[in-house]
Formats: sequence, C-alpha cells, structure tokens
Amino acid sequence: MSERNVVDLVTERVLEDLPGIAAKVVEASILPITERVAAEVAVRMGAAEPAPEPAPDPKTDARDRALRTTVQGAAATVLIAVLLAVAELLGTGALDLSTGGAWKAIAGTAGGAALMAAMAYVQRLINPPKG
Repeated sequence: MSERNVVDLVTERVLEDLPGIAAKVVEASILPITERVAAEVAVRMGAAEPAPEPAPDPKTDARDRALRTTVQGAAATVLIAVLLAVAELLGTGALDLSTGGAWKAIAGTAGGAALMAAMAYVQRLINPPKG
C-alpha cells in the first residue's frame, strides 16, 4: 500500500468541500436574480415603482471607462497601422518595416489613445455619472 502525499490529501479535501462551495456560489448567484425578478414583476403588476439603479462607485466607473477607451484606442491604432501598411504596399509595391514615418504615425496614434484613456479616467473621477 503506497503512502498518500500532500497532493492526494489536498485533492481529497477539495473534492469533499466542492459540493458545499458550489451550493454557496449558486445560492449567492440566484438571490440577486430572484430579487430583480420579483421587483420587475411587482412593477409590471403595478404594485411598485421601479427602484432606481444605484450609482456606480466613481473609481470603478472611471476605471471601466478608461479600460473601454483603451480598448477602443488600441483597435484604432491597429486599424491605422494596417491602413498605413496597405498604403505603403500599394504605393511602393513593397513593405519596408524599417521606415520611420509609418512607425511615427503609429506611435502618435498609440500615444493619443493612451492620453484619451487617461483623460476619460480623470473626467469620470471629476464628474461621475448621476444615478
């Protein structure tokens, strides 16, 4: 009979606790949904006015806005890089990655996108949405 090692003991313990953990996660997920459904039913039945959405945390909202702006800026930077590469390919018939002009344009676009993300973050901190 082989001796049990730490991995076996931890695995056994996790498998024992897994049903309880899963039940807690499911219960925690269902409660907010049940409350929202009950509130929506009450509103549709005319029993209550809809509860206003709580205002988001300003820092979290600002971070989310900055992340969205960063993703949009990254997409724009990639699009401009592709368009510059296609333009160079069509204009010269070759794609030379060592030229500085295209890289300067891409760097400028990326810098502008980063600046816009920072400005979006600061703007949301200064003037959070009303809720």
